[in-house]
Amino acid sequence: MVDQKGRVSQILSSPLAYGNTVLPPGSVAVTFSDETSTLWISEEHVGVMLRRAEAERDESEEDRPSADGWPQDASKLGVGGYTSLSSMLGAMSSFFGLDKNGLATKQEDQEDSKEESDGKVAFAEGDVVDVWNYDASAWDFGAVVSQVLHEPLSLGGSSLPAGSILISLNGALRWLTPDLISLVVRRSDGVQPAASCDSDGSNPKQIVDTASTDASQPDDEDLVHKSLSTSTAASGRQPDVAPDAPPSPVNASGPKPSQSSGDVADLDEDQAPVTPATSTGSQGSGKAGPLPTPQATVIATLKVPDTMGPSAEFDGTPVSSRHSSPPVSPRTKDHKPTLEAPPDYERSKQRVLVVGPGFGRELNPQQGQLLESAGFQVRWVFDLPNPESPSFPILHYLPVLKQAIDEFAPHLLVCASKGGAYVTAVWQAGLWTGPTLIINRHPTLTSLPKGSRVVLAHGSNDEYYQYRREDLEALMRSGSSNSCFLYYTANSGVLGRGHTRLGDKHNMESLKLWDTLPRLCDAAMAPECPELTIMRSWRSMLAQERLDAEEWLGYVPGLRTLWQSEDQKGMDDQILFEVHSESEEYEKVASIFRAQPAVSRAYADMNPAMWQHINILKIERVETGMQEDGSAEPYYKALQRGVENQGVPFVPGLHTRWVFHGSSAVDSIVSNPISGFQPLMSGTRGNALWGSGTYFARDAKYVYDGGFCSPGVDGSRQILLCLLMNGFVCLGDSEHKGVLPFRQGRHRYNASVDSLSNPEIFVTQSPGAAYPAYVITFS
Repeated sequence: MVDQKGRVSQILSSPLAYGNTVLPPGSVAVTFSDETSTLWISEEHVGVMLRRAEAERDESEEDRPSADGWPQDASKLGVGGYTSLSSMLGAMSSFFGLDKNGLATKQEDQEDSKEESDGKVAFAEGDVVDVWNYDASAWDFGAVVSQVLHEPLSLGGSSLPAGSILISLNGALRWLTPDLISLVVRRSDGVQPAASCDSDGSNPKQIVDTASTDASQPDDEDLVHKSLSTSTAASGRQPDVAPDAPPSPVNASGPKPSQSSGDVADLDEDQAPVTPATSTGSQGSGKAGPLPTPQATVIATLKVPDTMGPSAEFDGTPVSSRHSSPPVSPRTKDHKPTLEAPPDYERSKQRVLVVGPGFGRELNPQQGQLLESAGFQVRWVFDLPNPESPSFPILHYLPVLKQAIDEFAPHLLVCASKGGAYVTAVWQAGLWTGPTLIINRHPTLTSLPKGSRVVLAHGSNDEYYQYRREDLEALMRSGSSNSCFLYYTANSGVLGRGHTRLGDKHNMESLKLWDTLPRLCDAAMAPECPELTIMRSWRSMLAQERLDAEEWLGYVPGLRTLWQSEDQKGMDDQILFEVHSESEEYEKVASIFRAQPAVSRAYADMNPAMWQHINILKIERVETGMQEDGSAEPYYKALQRGVENQGVPFVPGLHTRWVFHGSSAVDSIVSNPISGFQPLMSGTRGNALWGSGTYFARDAKYVYDGGFCSPGVDGSRQILLCLLMNGFVCLGDSEHKGVLPFRQGRHRYNASVDSLSNPEIFVTQSPGAAYPAYVITFS
């Protein structure tokens, strides 16, 4: 593809040395039609990057051969819709907030630039540094600081401020102003200066300079270029070149047609790395002679990415190879899923970077305060405008985020609302692949990056970003397996005149309850499946006394060691065996029954103090071998295989739990020889608020308060303590008719709940998913 057209204004007949680089004989200077910009192309690239401008020659020129075969007049430029090269470069300069002269238009208040503003810089001549390469989204190592300005240098209509440095890397030179230094330069850590090519003999990395500015030659010539080589001086001839014009350092092969000054050439920029542009004004005469005074010098910037569309890396292959990896949380070290969180994990050691726009630090301050009060190290990025304004150039502000990421080295990136546009852009540019928490799905988010851990929080009643639940679930499946988690809130079914729970609006009030927002951060940074971390956090809703009692009973089917039936087989005519009131077993079951949650309940909690005085009349153990052997055990094993087939370890206590069930048909449930619960016949009360199935409650008091355990003739009530094999759960829906959504591949969720933050209701659609272990009679 032909990118630009220009005129051959000069050809070197002898080498030209500049600093550590040399323009070889045969190098060609191409001046564009605006007469303000010149591009030097080394001899090796002439045949690759130049060709005759066939379309610009008329028949007389085609029939009239010249001494070198090249046409004589220049053509107009047509570069990506820009009318001139300088206008194109000026647009690229805006990437770093530069004016048309390449100077910064906005002074940032940065601690690192305080010394530079005083004329002092953090680098000295000869320092080895790294330079950020936005083309490769990686650091180029081994650059050398060739020159440092300790006072401003006037360049005609503009000037280089004090603190500007001249960087040399692989033969390419460029000036960087103090505004850019903090963004793209860092001190190298023991790296030697780069040679002319890589250690394997391949071509060196190219640093692209894309900004041009008009200025005159500085009075103090030594401040602009150090020296010229003796070989050039000895030749007695100096080319017409701006003093800071770097040559192409790349070695390439290709045809080498002859050329002379005045020839018109098409420049094909896609064929080889582009040498930095220089400006020579109208000085190019094509004749060798003393070094003329150029009309401009270059102040270089970084190249803007060509497109922000999803890349191949974004759609499939992890982009970690394109940039440095985010820091690893200590939780990833030798972690094996257990009931308890890893002991070496501390929130105070986790760094959380918050994208300011949309997070509502002023309008929704409690959201940000939750992160800080949770103990995380929090840093905000405020220097970002609203990305939802029309034709917003979001690429221009990615360096701000990239600088914050490099400086803070966060373990987690967090955004909300319109801030999601910045995170989507950072993902697509390959600047971040670490854990990410997104509050409110932004319209720009159409797929998730592979290999990244992503937690998305969204409410069904969002006023601005309205999405169907199915669309959100499909979005999460576009990410890597077991690396993404959807925290979704929605309305329950209608009970009476309203809903028992409401889905979140845009501000997502549920994140402020029960430590939910910090727990979502934990899940995003977890070394395991985020869902496991969230399910483990549900244990914090229970009192420690209850947890101890549950662990004593165990979380797997098979309480046979406590059974009293013959040979502990559970085949006797008698099914219910009373537990002795002085036994430890009785104490543990009673503790689970009486336990109050460690957090406030979501539903009406009637007279909680009274619950401690409930009189337990008796506790009976259910011993039915046919129900355990024929239903509970097979379901448990099938559930375990299903979870493990999804690449997740099966954890009893997370994938299983102790719950309560109230029914007027307790005798029928415990005496059924195959399966005591019949989900397809359950859930009709209250119009199945969370979908059809058998309902279980975390707390016994919820069953009592809801009137689910009817009093008997003597006024006593009965409730079942059951071992539920819940597997992976999703949020319930009144429209669920026995079939739950897909979780991963062909695997569906195993049960549903009323809340993914603090579930108090569990619904199962499988007959064997719960085993009635105890009948508690109380008054």
